[in-house]
Amino acid sequence: MPVHRNEDGRVIEEPTRRKQESGRREGGGGAGRAPEKTVGARTDPDGGGGGAGKGDRFGVPPTRRPGRGDSKTRIHRPAPPPETNVHREGATSPPGGAGEEGRRDVPPTVGPGRGERPIYDPERPIGRGRPARDPMADPPVGWLVVVAGPGKGRVATLGIGRNAVGRGQTERVPLDYGDSTISRIRHCTITYEPRRRTFHVGPGDGDNLTYVDDEAVHETQTLKPLARVQLGATVLRFVPLCGPEFSWDDEPE
Repeated sequence: MPVHRNEDGRVIEEPTRRKQESGRREGGGGAGRAPEKTVGARTDPDGGGGGAGKGDRFGVPPTRRPGRGDSKTRIHRPAPPPETNVHREGATSPPGGAGEEGRRDVPPTVGPGRGERPIYDPERPIGRGRPARDPMADPPVGWLVVVAGPGKGRVATLGIGRNAVGRGQTERVPLDYGDSTISRIRHCTITYEPRRRTFHVGPGDGDNLTYVDDEAVHETQTLKPLARVQLGATVLRFVPLCGPEFSWDDEPE
């Protein structure tokens, strides 16, 4: 026999529920109150899931469900902000646009992946906003090419004057390619003398030796083109740029 719950939460049987409903219909429905609806195993006085009921026998309160008359939920999305133009002072007009003198209209910057390229201002330096370093402030006069050992194929540049060669990054010619047998500071010194246009190699300040054409360097000596220079497990070839045939002083400004 079906079992239902009364308004106060008590369990009633089917005949008793029918008598109560017939009495309400005969008596006017209890001052205009709507008949109850049965949802599952509990009575829903409001006809929508019993949001204010006392709960079932397990102590779980009934869940309020929207009825047919409830309004549908609407999602309101904010409207996108209007597009604006940014005025930059002192810049030229972009290609293809007239613009005002001394200023230009720049559209908002569009991030990567949207098919548009950022604006390039030719008057603004590239990179971090600093001008590029003048290459003639320290022009190359020769190179050391790693031909054997760690870093094979790498090239180190020599400059005018004294070049300290070592594994440390503070050296003028750093050879930090993974060879721990090279001294960190001043393993050797390679000097270019611009007046005589000659190169010399000298020993370093540490205990590690430098070999030129398999001969240990104990004092400063002349460094010939394509000489084989060995520092620890690294073998280099000396490739000069400046010399009797060429000097940066020979070139016009």
